Amino acid sequence: MIVAAFDSRVFRQRGVTANFVAPIGAGVRIENEAGFWKAYARSVEQRFDEFNLSRLRFACKSYHLLDVGGPIRGKAVMEKIVEDLLPHVSEVLVCYCILPKGHLPSARNTGDNPAEAIPVVRQYWEDGGTVVTPVIKFMDQIPSYYPVVCASEYTAIHNDEQDETGLLLDNIQGPDNEAWRSILQWNIRIYPSGDEVSPPIALADMMIRLLDLKLHDRRARLERHEIETTFSEIDEKLKLRIRWTGPKVLPKMAAATRHEMETSAHVARPRVPVIGETHDLLTNSLRSILEGTGAWDHLCNLAASVKGSLKVFERTRDRDLRSM
Repeated sequence: MIVAAFDSRVFRQRGVTANFVAPIGAGVRIENEAGFWKAYARSVEQRFDEFNLSRLRFACKSYHLLDVGGPIRGKAVMEKIVEDLLPHVSEVLVCYCILPKGHLPSARNTGDNPAEAIPVVRQYWEDGGTVVTPVIKFMDQIPSYYPVVCASEYTAIHNDEQDETGLLLDNIQGPDNEAWRSILQWNIRIYPSGDEVSPPIALADMMIRLLDLKLHDRRARLERHEIETTFSEIDEKLKLRIRWTGPKVLPKMAAATRHEMETSAHVARPRVPVIGETHDLLTNSLRSILEGTGAWDHLCNLAASVKGSLKVFERTRDRDLRSM
């Protein structure tokens, strides 16, 4: 089976007067998943030995590489791993989301200066409701489900491959939207902490991290030709597709209902559950502590060894273990 793995991050532009943030995402198309896993294991072992780095997890996300190797060695080992694995990738899709002010409606600001109009996103619900969101706030919300948007763009390109393709998505959470609905007939596998348990998602994470780092190194803008230049430096033979998910794609990204996406049925199996004894055990701050422990390393490796997912049991979202 073909697999296409997706991950995303937030790009932050340096050296500009106003804060510029934009979701960026990458999808990697792999036509031989078993062969890719073997190549991944071989490459990571070889490169960690070469750079004298300590490896604790089978699947290594880019943040971990930069953490254990530092900004220079971490980036270098990331580049080597990507170089090793790209021969096993038939296509890379890069998506980025910029919503130019002039292409959006405006609304009166209710803050300190009510006379000043600000760009907004109008989201129209199926039940007739409407919500008006400042574009800055909307751009803060998209990253939590931007892999869905990337996958939707991918399936529009490869719409004749539905029966033979698995879509691997890093963890997603957000409103029900048309992009999500457009991929529901595909074989979706969602991996919470995907870049720590799934090598294909870990590669997508590295690709998008390298794009971020290289754009910053050149003080380049997030634009199509700069993305092309960056990836030609990585591999000039790479088959690269780029999609700007701007105003024309906005209706697919905006909330279609008042409800969130129903994702639980698509979380990859087998699932390795992580259950807190108390309600507050796995808050964001405590979870970050857990993720830095050897116990988390073992849990990630267990999930990777069975090609499954690692699912934190959330008492407010998961009614019981069967819902996981």
